[in-house]
Amino acid sequence: SVSIRGYVPRILRNNLKNEGTMNQWKHTIWQCVYDQCMDHKYGIETCKPEELTENKPIYYRYGATGYAALKQLFCTYTFHDSDFIVDVGCGKGRVLVSAAAHGCKNIVGIEVNQRIARIANENIKNFQKKYSHLKASIKVSPIDSNEFQVQPKMNRFIFNNPCYIKLILNFIDKIKVSINQMSREVMLYFYNPADSWLQMLDTVKGLERIDMLHTRHDKSFVIYKIIEERWV
Repeated sequence: SVSIRGYVPRILRNNLKNEGTMNQWKHTIWQCVYDQCMDHKYGIETCKPEELTENKPIYYRYGATGYAALKQLFCTYTFHDSDFIVDVGCGKGRVLVSAAAHGCKNIVGIEVNQRIARIANENIKNFQKKYSHLKASIKVSPIDSNEFQVQPKMNRFIFNNPCYIKLILNFIDKIKVSINQMSREVMLYFYNPADSWLQMLDTVKGLERIDMLHTRHDKSFVIYKIIEERWV
């Protein structure tokens, strides 16, 4: 097998005195290679970094959720035919495509940046052409999350850094209103949330933290469930 040392410049290796730091770099390089391979498999492009200068300061740069973390999430919390997942801030559509590949039939992404939303639509088109046997409905709403209408059948919501926690809290309030209209179990998936996010979410009435998934080096998803009786 090829040693990871071949991919790390010598000057960098010499400065990585701490074994844990070196292990972190190994994991980062592995994740980059794995993400590129999965993009190729699905016929899409989601790895290239993007600066979202059009939407500062509320939204920062584009950063995709790791494929390995998504696989872990979707294999742990598998989809049923009735499930409807919404990716709040879907970027180039990696989560949407991955959800379809793992069996979800109803998928919507929200992306305020028009340029990135166009890339997401192109990725979805390419994915569906390559995987035409997957009968999934995948759509992108190119609007601000504040303008998005939560539909009664939507029951899985995924959030990724970076954006203001206030936007997330406002969106959770919209989900609660929707649950008042149609009672259902709703799960919220937060990818690699900052500790400040978790401290705030743990104080929100009606939210219960039920799980925390970990990768080798860090937390990947923190799972919350909305408990109706606490706030109705």
